[in-house]
Amino acid sequence: MNTFSVLIRSILLSGVVLGVGGLWLSPTSHAQNLTYTPTPSNPVGRAPQAITSGDFNGDGLWDVATVNGTSDDVYVMIVNGNGTCRGAVSFGVGKIPRALVAEDM
Repeated sequence: MNTFSVLIRSILLSGVVLGVGGLWLSPTSHAQNLTYTPTPSNPVGRAPQAITSGDFNGDGLWDVATVNGTSDDVYVMIVNGNGTCRGAVSFGVGKIPRALVAEDM
């Protein structure tokens, strides 16, 4: 571990111990109830090995693609623009793909 990461960890740890930022000093009357939304699941094959992004459908939003070496395909997920993706579409690409690059040609 390098000196910089040790220094950062020490600063963060001292901030937590001392209650910097009101972590331990804020009264309980100001506590808020937090709710968590489950993370959406978007399956992208059995063994994704590489990922890339690009605007694959021309809508101005960055879509996502993964390559799967065990199922010999690429999964493409089109982004909806509201934090969700459409279901992944699989494209067969040949035997044991290992890398993936997106380019606007």
